[in-house]
Amino acid sequence: EMKDIIDWQEEPAKILNGRTGEEYPVYYQFYEDYSSNQKRFDIQANVAKLDKPLFIVHGTADEAVPISHSQSLYDFVLHSLFLQIDGAGHTFGASHPWNEDHLPDQLLEIVEECIEFLEM
Repeated sequence: EMKDIIDWQEEPAKILNGRTGEEYPVYYQFYEDYSSNQKRFDIQANVAKLDKPLFIVHGTADEAVPISHSQSLYDFVLHSLFLQIDGAGHTFGASHPWNEDHLPDQLLEIVEECIEFLEM
């Protein structure tokens, strides 16, 4: 509706982060940028152009992005590898700021797997 667009131009929309409970402002420029760059944001079209393997990592307990998104991408890209981290959430056990001197086990597993992938 036109009124909704005018309202959005005046005042940012608010999006609730379901994981942290924080509200984030989404300004109208987001819509303008997305609209003018839709081809650049088309993940399937862009990964189809890759001439290198794609490494996809996703936690089974991701509360922000359904694992089905990664599974669909894996099914779509023939030259991809898919690593599923059982029980991992969206941040693989890490948080910001990270005040420890070691990585969480899930994130350490990903780092090790990434190194192995890059050495292939």
